[in-house]
Amino acid sequence: MADETSICNAAAILLGSKPIVSIDDENNAFAKLCKVSYANVRDFVLDLHTWNCATKRVVLAPLVSTPSFNWDYKFQLPSDVIRVVSVNDDDDYKLEDSRTLLCDSSAVELIYIYRIEDPNEMPPSLREVIGIRLAWLLSFTLTQQNGDRQELERVFADTLRKARTIDAQSDGRSFLSRQNYQNARYNSDASYQNRR
Repeated sequence: MADETSICNAAAILLGSKPIVSIDDENNAFAKLCKVSYANVRDFVLDLHTWNCATKRVVLAPLVSTPSFNWDYKFQLPSDVIRVVSVNDDDDYKLEDSRTLLCDSSAVELIYIYRIEDPNEMPPSLREVIGIRLAWLLSFTLTQQNGDRQELERVFADTLRKARTIDAQSDGRSFLSRQNYQNARYNSDASYQNRR
């Protein structure tokens, strides 16, 4: 079962540190660093991609107060929002003061990336990316070797790319159906033969 401690232990292993028993261990310096850093690192990684596991859909009703100018309606964003993905599919909008959305529509169908508190709701690839990013951040405090940080940055970028690919493949949407593939193939062959 995954938890914040297991993600921190992945970072510890990368840094050559001893694994911790709990992220809440006040007597362990590494655990204290993890406790201070984990939430920010998690939110940063969640903000980097439109993760399937972190996507929510809600319908928002407008607030009673309206914007002073430029927009017709004001909406309160959910408290767990990390990033707005779309508003009514493609409506124009403006984010104001990080918790307010301004829009000209009287109702908002919001798709957003939310803050996942429970690591068990994340796929292993996302947990791995968070652990590597946490190791990179903690390396500034724990190691004085610039080469270690550069290697962790490279590993982070590579693992993030792989995790995004895995996430995209598990989306469930088929971008090229069998019929489209056959049409493209046969139409391509026909146009090729016509050119000869």
